[in-house]
Amino acid sequence: MSATASVFAAVLALQAGAADPSPIVYDFEDGTTGRISLPAVPGWTWAADETRPHAGRHAARLSADGLPGDAGAAGAVVAAGPYVGKALRLTAWVRTEGAPTNLAGLWLRIDGAAGRPVFLDNMYDRPVSPGEWTRVEAVTIVPEGASRIVFGPIKSGPGSLWVDDLVLEIPERSSDPVSPETTAYLDEALGLLRTHHINREGFDWTGLEDAAHRLASGARTPAETHGAIRTVIRHLGERHTFLRPAAQARALAAAPTLSPNATPTASAQLEAQVPTGHMASSGVGVLVLPGLSTIGFQPEREEAYRAGLAGLIDSLRERGACGWIVDLRNDTGGNMWPMINGLETLLGGGPFGAFGQTTGPDNHWIRTRERIRANASGAPPFTGPPGVLSAAPVAVLLGPSTASAGEMTAIAFRGRPDTRFFGAPTAGLTTANSSFPLPDRSWLVITTSRAHDGAGTLIEGPLIPDEATAPAETLGAAVAWLRREGCRPVAP
Repeated sequence: MSATASVFAAVLALQAGAADPSPIVYDFEDGTTGRISLPAVPGWTWAADETRPHAGRHAARLSADGLPGDAGAAGAVVAAGPYVGKALRLTAWVRTEGAPTNLAGLWLRIDGAAGRPVFLDNMYDRPVSPGEWTRVEAVTIVPEGASRIVFGPIKSGPGSLWVDDLVLEIPERSSDPVSPETTAYLDEALGLLRTHHINREGFDWTGLEDAAHRLASGARTPAETHGAIRTVIRHLGERHTFLRPAAQARALAAAPTLSPNATPTASAQLEAQVPTGHMASSGVGVLVLPGLSTIGFQPEREEAYRAGLAGLIDSLRERGACGWIVDLRNDTGGNMWPMINGLETLLGGGPFGAFGQTTGPDNHWIRTRERIRANASGAPPFTGPPGVLSAAPVAVLLGPSTASAGEMTAIAFRGRPDTRFFGAPTAGLTTANSSFPLPDRSWLVITTSRAHDGAGTLIEGPLIPDEATAPAETLGAAVAWLRREGCRPVAP
């Protein structure tokens, strides 16, 4: 090899070393906890320990003295720069003793340039149960602008947690062969995100795809790539995109469909996702909308929901309802169109909202002769004939479980005359998503656009009610307002 070639090879080697830092390993065999330290949290101790290590002579032990008020979390800090844009994996063997607690395992936090956390996994959704040694992990992709990485063991409540062979690393691709089917599956999911996701611009997709393949390295089936796909979704910085595994999709497709005239039990209502309603003693018609999760094309379930809701309105109208409450507090989302079309008699002429980007809406929700729908042509909105009850007063009830399609349904009432919103801020999933099937019959649900109201105003974050009320007071406040608007029960 020539001298020039040798120098060039050395430079490449240095660049590769800078790009992929060596794993940071804590095996505690020197009898110390190294750079993993415990802040001065009352009631906790952290030290190397010889009690039943996983391997070698030492592990480390995080112990509570009695019943501490706060969780104990020991941590080490490293600069994030060499890891930016790369897959990151924290693994360790852990075991606990004592009563089960809601925090027991590892924590991995990434801070941004201003020192504010931009990622946190503290295993709150999968705490380690007392018993034998268990291997646990936390994975992520380090975002642009990250300044530091903090990691270590965490525990709440009484008892002790032991940790051994803790490793922070950029995972290598496994030498085990990955089937072409599994590789193609992961590439298809990443391609859908790269093509359709609302935040797709501004990302190094080559780096993201490499990170995903590293995290999925060694996967033998498409399902074993789901963790890597979810990690990429989190990295895109948006809460409304998700992966629905095949088993969940099958269960959803098999959900029962009730006829509009059925009177289901409370459990059947939840399972079948059908609206309910009643006439309050005040003469107010109360409509309670649940979520409606559908997958693919399920016209029977969609029509049952729409027709059931429309039938409730017709029935309460015939009984003399003088005002209306649209209760969206448990409308967790799903398919918005049966909701809005079921309520169409209460809505005006439109447009009721729109889908688009931040620069402005281009897909208006409009009336047609058949139904309210999105105008995919992007043509300017137009006004159709209003519903027969569009002049009646309507109170819309909101809460933190009002999400996605529930929020879209609320948006359809924004700007409607004689309408007022009560309750608490919504979940803030005020974006629209589209479902894409994957080869194993899982579905990738991707956020593709933002929502605007009928006036073209971009909706960002939660919907805020006109009148903030405590949960126990929301219904009463809505009824009181409707009475002030002139709603009075019809004399028998």
